[in-house]
Amino acid sequence: MNIIFLDFDGVLNSVRNTVARDRGWSDALPRNKFEEESLDPVAVDLLRRLCINANAKIVVSSTWRIGRSAKDFEDIFSNYGWRNVPLIGMTPKMNTNRGTEIAAWIKVHLDTGGELTRYVIIDDDSDMLPTQADNFVHTDVRDGFLLRDYIKALRILDDKNPDLSPMSLGGYE
Repeated sequence: MNIIFLDFDGVLNSVRNTVARDRGWSDALPRNKFEEESLDPVAVDLLRRLCINANAKIVVSSTWRIGRSAKDFEDIFSNYGWRNVPLIGMTPKMNTNRGTEIAAWIKVHLDTGGELTRYVIIDDDSDMLPTQADNFVHTDVRDGFLLRDYIKALRILDDKNPDLSPMSLGGYE
């Protein structure tokens, strides 16, 4: 099983998207509702495509996991036209760095008989463990999850995937 450890802020939403869509913070919306409506539809589509092309499941590692359920995330993604999101869990909240929380999730998953073929961490923060460096796609909070990040993530999860061919990428690399 391929796993995507997913952050939201700086990955699925970004300064670029907020400015372009004129979606500045407003007291008129509760914070959660504002966050949920501020996702970049292109970033969401690239993530969906990554899940399909790499046959990957999502584990939410974002602070968004606090106070939200799997159903909440399904509802959020459905607002962007994505049904049947392959969400399988959330990392534990341990009041430590994100890399440690991801390592803890992996350990529990494997200790309980779960399968893990490859994994990628997609995050704009850099608090990962040194052993996770080869599995890390570092996005920029200003731009979020871009095509180059999609390509890097797909290479980590499935380096022989036909979606990496120059023809399917339109010569972009």
